[in-house]
Amino acid sequence: MINYKIALERIASPRFEDFYALKKADSSAPIGWIHRDHVEIIAPFHQVFSIDQSSDTITFAEPFLSRSSESRSAEIAEISAMLYEAGHLNEWRGELYGVYETSLRENDLLFVIERGAAPFFGVRTYGAHINGFTTFENEENPLRCWIGQRSTKKRIAPLKFDQIAAGGLTYGESIDESAEREAMEEASIPHHIAATMRYQGLLHNMEEVDRTIRQETLFCYDLKLPQDFIPKVNDEEMLQFKCLPLDSIATLIEEHQFKDNSALVMLQFMLRHGSIPKTHPHYELLSQRLISDA
Repeated sequence: MINYKIALERIASPRFEDFYALKKADSSAPIGWIHRDHVEIIAPFHQVFSIDQSSDTITFAEPFLSRSSESRSAEIAEISAMLYEAGHLNEWRGELYGVYETSLRENDLLFVIERGAAPFFGVRTYGAHINGFTTFENEENPLRCWIGQRSTKKRIAPLKFDQIAAGGLTYGESIDESAEREAMEEASIPHHIAATMRYQGLLHNMEEVDRTIRQETLFCYDLKLPQDFIPKVNDEEMLQFKCLPLDSIATLIEEHQFKDNSALVMLQFMLRHGSIPKTHPHYELLSQRLISDA
């Protein structure tokens, strides 16, 4: 029997006592999380951050919040560049993510931030994950998924398996636009096929990684592919693609050959398509954790 629960257990729950909450003064919900080892690093930027050590809280300074989102973004960009030059960021991607107060609406935008700086500040990020599948009606396992093996060049989870296409939501793109772009860039899926993908719901994930809290909202899509369609490596983010039955993919997940957050997306797909029976001892736990009404 497949141990599905192990995929949940691999997600390291944050030790919130090791972090300062990053907030607006008038908001109870944190916008981000900064590790206490990093608080001194941002202390010089008092024009943006106000640190309260008695409550383990960092609030945005009022003069900073009174400015336009464009001006706030420019300030954050300058700070992020300094952090990168000082070696406090692992990478610089040249890609912007939006940081929002409550939702993805433009009027909730606080600022945009370099993708490589988002983990340092623990802000929520958004991404689209596409489950590409094909059905073979007359076979014992009629439903198969196309999965990609990540390139050796990937900094995170090289050689692990992943959805056929997935990626972060670049600021200025809609979720659908991002999903279709990733489908073309990573798997050479043409627009007329990618446009048929269907949104299936959200998946929220939060984990601690290297003294950062990664909080992400993943928008999950299903894309039914023609039987004769074969994805092709396009942007070198993938090493190869495989079309496998779901029981084989379940084994890959159990053996930790899948990228951790992508494994959660795949398990959600399996739940929705009945591959994990309700009688399985982990069914209820997986359903509570992975199925959203959104």
